[in-house]
Amino acid sequence: VYQLHVADKGNIWYQMDGQAPSQEGLAVVKDGEVHVDILLAWGEQKKGSITLEKRIRGNDGDQLPQQGTYVFVLSRPDLEERIELNAENGYRQRVEFLEPGRYVLDEQGEGTVTYRIDGGSERTHACIEVAGDHHEVIAINHEQPASLSSLEVIGEQLSAPTTFRLQKAGVDLVIELSPANGYYQVLEDIAPGRYSLSAVEGCYLYQLDGRSRRHHCTIVFAQDAHTVIITPCTDPLDIPAFASREKDADGVIRLRLWERDARGERHVPLGMEPVVITLGEDLQVSLGEDTGYQAEAHALAYGRYPLTASRPCLFQIDGGSEQRHASVELQSSAMRQIDVIVERFDDRPQQTTKLIL
Repeated sequence: VYQLHVADKGNIWYQMDGQAPSQEGLAVVKDGEVHVDILLAWGEQKKGSITLEKRIRGNDGDQLPQQGTYVFVLSRPDLEERIELNAENGYRQRVEFLEPGRYVLDEQGEGTVTYRIDGGSERTHACIEVAGDHHEVIAINHEQPASLSSLEVIGEQLSAPTTFRLQKAGVDLVIELSPANGYYQVLEDIAPGRYSLSAVEGCYLYQLDGRSRRHHCTIVFAQDAHTVIITPCTDPLDIPAFASREKDADGVIRLRLWERDARGERHVPLGMEPVVITLGEDLQVSLGEDTGYQAEAHALAYGRYPLTASRPCLFQIDGGSEQRHASVELQSSAMRQIDVIVERFDDRPQQTTKLIL
């Protein structure tokens, strides 16, 4: 932080990087450069100001928020200033030295907000005419932020560190269970929605909120708490098996279905129709929600098995490159891992353009 001072001058103002001028002369240099305009005022300054305050409307009327940060943008054709209201400034801030003109105030983020300007009636937008005077603006949210959820994750019969992922569109939370944390972890502040819980590697069973164990785990968070107990698949019957071709053959193929979203992130599907994979000429394996989108084919004869699917997808064999057309070679009893990837770009977020007149 640098203090600027112009000697032997009277009414000096400093404008940092195009922000509202002030007489403090404090320049914060983090990286790059800071552009400073030094303004010399010769006469009486006819500049305006705006004080912004945040309120939350509840059963007891309009109250100051109890927590959180609210971000606003105050703009006009030659100015755009970011305003943050939080507990440190008491959810109230004053912006000074504003040139005459019309200013637009806009809160960033989701939620319903109305504005009261200079004690007037509430409106859904805030346009303030500044002409060398002061204005008071109160931004009112009509509900408290939604309560968030929590998840208690308990690992049983685990003998090594294991990584799990709790996912929904736009959210990817990593859960590490290890001896260091006693194979126990609690996730808090989980936003509402439908999530899938899955292991990065390996087969596991999930017991959600005391229900029966299943190969897949889907959790709907709605401002509540959940508990899931995770155990490894130790019994061969725990793993869905769809094929047994020859009595003396011992080839094994494990298949797992993934969904890739518009951001390129891979996650366990949610509510996807089963995808049928054909191994060779006629051996079919169905990957659906009832099997946790995974399965194994046992007792396979050695040889080459071309892969086809009931819908367009990519195949990744033993962690190699992704291919649209692939085949897997069985030459021993060692298990071959096939990841089947379905690309879903229909959920790409749509960008919205706001026009303020």
